[in-house]
Amino acid sequence: MNILSDSHTHCAESLNGIIALEPREARFMPGKVYSIGIHPWKSLEATEEDLMALDELAVHPQVLAIGETGLDRLRGGDLNLQTALFKHHILLSESINKPLIIHNVRCVPELISLRKKLKATQPWIFHGYRGNAETAKQLCNAGIMLSFGERFTPGVPQSVPADMILIETDMSRIAIEEIAKRISPDDPDLPGRNLRRVFPVMKIK
Repeated sequence: MNILSDSHTHCAESLNGIIALEPREARFMPGKVYSIGIHPWKSLEATEEDLMALDELAVHPQVLAIGETGLDRLRGGDLNLQTALFKHHILLSESINKPLIIHNVRCVPELISLRKKLKATQPWIFHGYRGNAETAKQLCNAGIMLSFGERFTPGVPQSVPADMILIETDMSRIAIEEIAKRISPDDPDLPGRNLRRVFPVMKIK
């Protein structure tokens, strides 16, 4: 694969990104790396079989991270149910020492509280961050990295500590190199270096 630079993508053909999969759709192709998780929007339909499949697939060597998973106040049903599902992912992440990729909508206090309560030590990546600088600071202070995509609040990436910035394509068709120039114009490779520090595995045979 190419040098890892994209922290989160839904493009199955990506050669430089962590491709997000759900257990029911998991197919691993040579030369690619993945994250595996149950999206909070699927919390109402997630079964015990899905959780068992998640746990089994998570240890696959091509799976670098757990997720995307998290909390969504606007969509996904009961927050208590979402939280129980999210906790399963957190504990899995901790047990196999793989970082967590997080979907979060209007649940930042809950997110920070869970990281503290569960004493999580694995890197957490807040994917698609579009919030303000004050919230960004709170997340970074809690040890949560921020991944920026095509859409972001102007000026916020520059307010984030350099070692906490990542980039992603998610579902965008814009190349990750272009996103890098927008997020870190003075040093476009900075987010990629951060990602490769978190995920030192560069090539899957």
